[in-house]
Amino acid sequence: MILPKLLAFASLLFVSLEAALACGPFLPKAVFTFQRLPSYPLDQFASGNLGVVQPTFARSYLVVAYRYLTGVRLSRAEQRAALSLWDDRLLNPYGQDTTWQDLEDLRRMWIDARNGAVSSQPKNLGRITQYSYQWSGSMYSGFLNIPADAIRTAINTLRQRVAKFGANSREVREWLRGQDSVFASEYYKPVLPPPAPVDIHSLIKSDRAYQIAAAHFYAGTYDKAESAFRDIARDSTSPWAQLARYLVVRTIVRKTSLEDEFYRKRLAVAEKELRGLLKRSDMTSLHQACRDLLDIVAFRLRPEQQFRVHGRSLLRRLKGPAFKHALSDYTTLFDRFTSEQSSETLTSRPKKDDLTDWIVTLQTGGPTAFSHAFRRWKQSSSLQWLVASISLVEPQQAVVQNLLGAAANVGIASPAYPTIAYHVGRILIAQGQTEEARAHLDTVLLRTGKTLSHSSLNALLSLRSLVARDLSEYFKYSIQIPCAVFRGDDSNYEPENLQKVAKAAQFSDPVFLNTQIPLSLLAEAAMINGLGDEPRQALTITSWVRAVLLEDYVTASKLSAALGEVVPESKQFVIRFAEEKLSTGKKFAAVFCLLHFPGFQPFLDPQGEFRIPLKQIDNYRDNWWCTRQYDETAQWLLSRSEDGSGQESEAVVPSFLTKEQTQVASTELARFRSRVNAPNFFCLTALEWSKEHPNDDRVPEALHLAVRSTRYGCVDETTGRLSQQVFRLLHKKYPQSNWAQSTPYWFKY
Repeated sequence: MILPKLLAFASLLFVSLEAALACGPFLPKAVFTFQRLPSYPLDQFASGNLGVVQPTFARSYLVVAYRYLTGVRLSRAEQRAALSLWDDRLLNPYGQDTTWQDLEDLRRMWIDARNGAVSSQPKNLGRITQYSYQWSGSMYSGFLNIPADAIRTAINTLRQRVAKFGANSREVREWLRGQDSVFASEYYKPVLPPPAPVDIHSLIKSDRAYQIAAAHFYAGTYDKAESAFRDIARDSTSPWAQLARYLVVRTIVRKTSLEDEFYRKRLAVAEKELRGLLKRSDMTSLHQACRDLLDIVAFRLRPEQQFRVHGRSLLRRLKGPAFKHALSDYTTLFDRFTSEQSSETLTSRPKKDDLTDWIVTLQTGGPTAFSHAFRRWKQSSSLQWLVASISLVEPQQAVVQNLLGAAANVGIASPAYPTIAYHVGRILIAQGQTEEARAHLDTVLLRTGKTLSHSSLNALLSLRSLVARDLSEYFKYSIQIPCAVFRGDDSNYEPENLQKVAKAAQFSDPVFLNTQIPLSLLAEAAMINGLGDEPRQALTITSWVRAVLLEDYVTASKLSAALGEVVPESKQFVIRFAEEKLSTGKKFAAVFCLLHFPGFQPFLDPQGEFRIPLKQIDNYRDNWWCTRQYDETAQWLLSRSEDGSGQESEAVVPSFLTKEQTQVASTELARFRSRVNAPNFFCLTALEWSKEHPNDDRVPEALHLAVRSTRYGCVDETTGRLSQQVFRLLHKKYPQSNWAQSTPYWFKY
């Protein structure tokens, strides 16, 4: 059966699955500061605890921020409505009218109801093809075709027919025969119920006519569905006549939603028919559904007008459902317009509202956007335009002092306080006012640290780390607990991922430590008290491996005892390393250790605590290191945005680092880039040592592990040749060893 309630507009749109098909695997990733949404759970933001508002937030969050900044607080009903919309968009990527778990529960209820109505039919009947998919060019798209209310209607109708005719009756069996066909229909793959028997009860005949129309609807044969529903609507004896009048229009609207064109003439017909239904007293029970559908038609026919209407309506208080509806349509149309044309065109639209102007300006960024924001602030002295101006201003601009002066007058009770305080700190740091920035941020953290959202707190802590007095203080602020852990790109903010908050603190900026800190300082950092077990382990491993690769065996020897403590399984290897007197012996001892620990790397991994155990081979080749990783992280450091303004900026080096130290780090980084990748390094070292020390009892195992590394490590065009050389040496010199017998292959690049 077709649902009697209108589907949400989002469920009428196709959703792209191209990224899901083209990408992967998706490895765990820690997030410290959200860019697309505020900290989860979202009720704090909905109630006005905005934290640091990012221009990159999805527009529905910026609408809520704007309301609070303009003093129009969200009512409790509006807060619930906003949370409901966010849940819909985060939980329901296909736009269904309920969650996947609810849909699964309904499917089970349908099967139970169906099996309870008949006793002799196979129990595996009752399949529901809820989702439909299609290829459009290179895009694989899908949508929810049979929603929750359709299943509820079927369950309720079945119960009514059982109550009237009895379980196992001929009528119930015939009704189920038709309904099974309806639920088996797929988009462009209709499974039509057969005509009802001529001698069956008239109610079942009416049901069958409705089932045939529904099957056409779900199969996407909309012209036939429309015709069938019109026939039912004209049949005064059918119990479905009233609903069919509404479904005639629903069919027209569904067709225009899923076709390539909007068919404006057909929508105009739908609009006229809906207005007619709203005048009928016998359609009162469906008037709300008609009004909802009429709004969708207006959305399609007059999008710019609806955009302006919703933009204005969101500036005042609305009832909960009305607020959710306006917020949903406004942001959906916003996305549509900005995908069709530039932001400048959208901003210049006649009769633009202040809300739209503010969002576009904030998200466009750049000098022109700042000039506009600053002009609007000077004209209005409004809080929302002060936030936009200070978010977009470059620290060296002459007018920055005007903004800093205005910022000083924003009190802690203001919803804008965290955002403005963050950007004041950003500006002071960029201007080189280290002491002032430190004092300012310490005050802000003292005042707001217990009330800020997790994401906003981490953003302020990261700023504070940039004005740390020394490395120990730097770690105090840069070792943070992630807001969330998820798989995939930064847009994958689904609640089930956001709730997997990491328990252990991690380095929020591993790229800085990988590329800007010299080995000597990194080795000292590993000895700092109070770092926490995981950060200390990571620093110790990184420093030791880096020292080995730089052939700084003095530093590596100093770190050996610490390495044995933080990784007890490595103790036997580092003791042997410490016992070696010559550099060649230390080099082989270090490689022998590294071969046993694929998780040992000369850089801090952004995966942090989510890495697999250090001795375990990672199936996605995240083992040891690649020289190209240094290039990638260095490039990331230069191109990323740290200030939350949406503008690219050069990385800010913490104030405690000297020019000499950064120069040493740069030189070391260049040396890393010149090194071979891990498997090549292992093979070359093992070959070299085995020629000079063929009787060393470690050699056969080292050769075996070196070959293994060419299978699971980062390889290049020379790795295969080295893998073959090591393999042949192992089998030639040590053919009877267990290690040779455990190495049946070598691996070609």
